[in-house]
Amino acid sequence: MRHYSNELEANHGEVTGFKSACQEFAQKRLSLDERLDIGNPAIFVLRPNQDVPHLGIGKGDSLVFNRSLRPRLNDVILIDGSLSRFTNAGLAQDRVISGVLVAILKSFL
Repeated sequence: MRHYSNELEANHGEVTGFKSACQEFAQKRLSLDERLDIGNPAIFVLRPNQDVPHLGIGKGDSLVFNRSLRPRLNDVILIDGSLSRFTNAGLAQDRVISGVLVAILKSFL
């Protein structure tokens, strides 16, 4: 005979009595790995070694880029190792866009 209570405890914590009515409204825990899709090979994270004030980026921030996205007008992109805003005007063919900025994780310490 299988012990279902042990399986339930392993998957859901301690099992005691009836399910709480509030449990169906409980929020899922925030996971930055899931939210930012960090496991995706097209995602990479960089930390700038200096402030970029015109883009609102500080030295300790973590920048999350997606190399699979096509940049849209005014997106922040990593191009030839530097950060800039994407504009169609004057984009040379030999320049390589490494990724589009999808998130900035600010450092407040």
